[in-house]
Amino acid sequence: MKDFVLLIVVLVAFIYGYFLMEKLDKFLKENQSQKLISDSKLRIGFETPAIIDSIADLLEQFSSEYPNYELNMFYGSVSEIINGLENNKLDFGFIIENSNDILKDEYCSLSFQIKQSVITPGSIDIAVHPINTIEKPARVIWQNDINCMKGLFVEKLRDFSECFLLSATRPNGKKEEKVV
Repeated sequence: MKDFVLLIVVLVAFIYGYFLMEKLDKFLKENQSQKLISDSKLRIGFETPAIIDSIADLLEQFSSEYPNYELNMFYGSVSEIINGLENNKLDFGFIIENSNDILKDEYCSLSFQIKQSVITPGSIDIAVHPINTIEKPARVIWQNDINCMKGLFVEKLRDFSECFLLSATRPNGKKEEKVV
């Protein structure tokens, strides 16, 4: 009789362990899928929202070609963008060119011209026209730790900026000048 009770207890323990491990596997799979979802986000910082309008075609093209990737856009000062890149809170930063003195050699970058265009804020639905319509030099910067998604975006940047590219730099200050 004791053997039978011991057998039942061990059997119940195995069944309970099986269901417990099944729940643990399910939890780990969900956690892994959440990680994959977070890895499919591209976080881009802009010094000014006006730059977003200038590269809207690039962003739209990237989104249509890679619909599984989510673009998260932020704006702030150059120091906030640099801090975001250093702390892995941003993947790319778009800044106005005259901010180069802050950049370090560890960043890759592409310089290009942006057009100042009309901005229409959604909250007031009134067009805001630029006073100065001269194109301004801008720069996109990113750290050299390129993952798959960042690599795809860099390829799109290079394709997009061929018409507007002024120069490119790699870490350690190596320059790639555009040959015209």
